[in-house]
Amino acid sequence: MKTNISKTATVFCKDCDEFLCETCKNPHTVYKPGQHNIVNLHDNISSPVIIDMKGLDKCHEHEQEIEFFCQDHLKLCCSSCVLIHRKCDQLDEKAKVSMHARPELQALQQSLIKLQSEADAIKAECEQSKTG
Repeated sequence: MKTNISKTATVFCKDCDEFLCETCKNPHTVYKPGQHNIVNLHDNISSPVIIDMKGLDKCHEHEQEIEFFCQDHLKLCCSSCVLIHRKCDQLDEKAKVSMHARPELQALQQSLIKLQSEADAIKAECEQSKTG
């Protein structure tokens, strides 16, 4: 149910891939044909999110494996796309591009680990203040 009212999400509907508030979750759970797989966010706060990556290594236009990256257009390319980008100055193999990006990804991972740790500490403080 789409409304212009802003409320905090309390559940996640796996079928619709949407975060929902208490009001919006009802149509997803009440009606028999529409019963969706609903996950309570408070129960799964620290569990890892699983993302289906199937097909992401394929070109959306040609359904072929992505092998190249066009630096000129910042676009992933398959062997068919390469024909379109043959006049581009910087067309690199994805392995070469990923090697250059690896240090940035490692730094990002470290930042995310630090943020998760800080979030866990804040969460613990909030829980302690509730009980304490």
